[in-house]
Amino acid sequence: MESEGRGERRLTSSLARKFERGDEKVVVGIGDDGAVVQTTSRTVVTCDPVVEGVHFTRSAPPNLVGRKAVNRNLSDLAAMGARPTF
Repeated sequence: MESEGRGERRLTSSLARKFERGDEKVVVGIGDDGAVVQTTSRTVVTCDPVVEGVHFTRSAPPNLVGRKAVNRNLSDLAAMGARPTF
């Protein structure tokens, strides 16, 4: 099993290469917490995975796994200074 940090860094690096292509819609490139892209307004995007065997066990109740997934991503959005619009 791949460690959480190594797998996440590999995914982040892969996504970062896509955003490094000079797209004028990328306001703030991908970092540890997320990226800011220009849509109809500025949008913060993030994706922090929750992986079985790393963040939870198979026997964990689904509602707790879901809560962990939401909390990890909301934390990243807060770190980027994002404000919800809906």
